Amino acid sequence: MNAGDARWETPIRAEYPRSLELGSLTYDLRGVHVRVLEEHSQAWWTISFETVQGVRISTWESASHLTQRLPEGTAFLERTQSAWLDELGRGVVPYMDRSRHFVVSCYDQVIEVAAWTVRFARDGAPREARVTATTKAELLTQLARELQFPAYFGHNWDALFDCLCDLSWLPVPSVRLVHPSGFDLGAEQAAYEQLLADAVQERTPQRTKEPRLEVVWEE
Repeated sequence: MNAGDARWETPIRAEYPRSLELGSLTYDLRGVHVRVLEEHSQAWWTISFETVQGVRISTWESASHLTQRLPEGTAFLERTQSAWLDELGRGVVPYMDRSRHFVVSCYDQVIEVAAWTVRFARDGAPREARVTATTKAELLTQLARELQFPAYFGHNWDALFDCLCDLSWLPVPSVRLVHPSGFDLGAEQAAYEQLLADAVQERTPQRTKEPRLEVVWEE
């Protein structure tokens, strides 16, 4: 391991630096989304970077300064001492203090992303969000984060209903909202439960291209 680098632990199995195949790289208001094929299982994964400050793509042959730094047995790296982040304003621009420099090595490309957070979604795997909020404000913030709501999400009940009736941006077959025993939003609980019931009802079987929505209340 080189100084200034860290092994970036991911759920994707990559046994050597060129073991991933890049399917696509897209950018939208929610962030940067990198779709890769896992060689071992032949499963497609989407790596979603959120609150992005920069993206760089190099051919594998032109990125030896990065590929030589990759730890053995992986295709993922995080640069903890990054001149690129410094160039983007780390130490000067306040929001850059939370930025991380991620590296994804694919067969023909090396992708670098400067971002705050990253998520992984495997094609065909359901997305489960365990709801732990205790206030309406916390709930809206948690669901927006867990379900990757668009940047225009308005953080109110109407906006939550609209997003739960869509979810088309998630590359998953279903979404499960799990509420632990004793979950209670106080005076907002009844409104929340009715909103969920209406959202489930709204998502008719004809809307097959969108993830299914399931609401679970644990006893």
